[in-house]
Amino acid sequence: MSKPLALSSSTNVSSERIFAPSLAMSARIACFTASADTASPPSADWIAEVKKYLSSNSPRSHDRYLFDVTRLAVYGRIDPRPGNFAPRYGSTLEYERFVRRVTGKDYGWFFDVYLREAALPDLIETRSATRLALRWQAPGGRVFPMPVEVQVDGRIVKLSMAGGVGSLTVPKRAHVVIDPMAKLLRRSVAIEQYQAWRDAQARRPRPTN
Repeated sequence: MSKPLALSSSTNVSSERIFAPSLAMSARIACFTASADTASPPSADWIAEVKKYLSSNSPRSHDRYLFDVTRLAVYGRIDPRPGNFAPRYGSTLEYERFVRRVTGKDYGWFFDVYLREAALPDLIETRSATRLALRWQAPGGRVFPMPVEVQVDGRIVKLSMAGGVGSLTVPKRAHVVIDPMAKLLRRSVAIEQYQAWRDAQARRPRPTN
């Protein structure tokens, strides 16, 4: 059951310059209310960056969606003004409904994986002589259509990953970098290996003088 989030009505929202919510703030609301849904919720800031990346095809639309969803989550309405809203409670499911209402798209797959699963999705790469194939392997076998940027010889291509899979033709000797700006929140074997080494070091007996 989602943890309720109490929100105050004392915030000054008399101007857009003063009331300038960020996507990080919006994601923190979702992560806070999801704290009872998963044993290990990921960083809200990282969630925010991934959500921004997901909706970054049109910066103008993204900004509008960002402000509208945040106003709904915080104030319960898109047009908050002093005196026209009251303290309220929010939940993860409500936040998801706000996102769906504002964007017209269902991002349930995004919240299900990032807010309700402890394990991160894994991006599986298969490369042949002339083609690169990518496949998301999400916890619980969920379909995870998170777009992926691929850099091929310095040129960045964004795969839509419909159905959680995508591919593109690449020259045989091309230099390929997946997610070159490290925007995606996903499993990292390198990080897991470091964590295993760190834990092993912590268990080693310390020398005595």
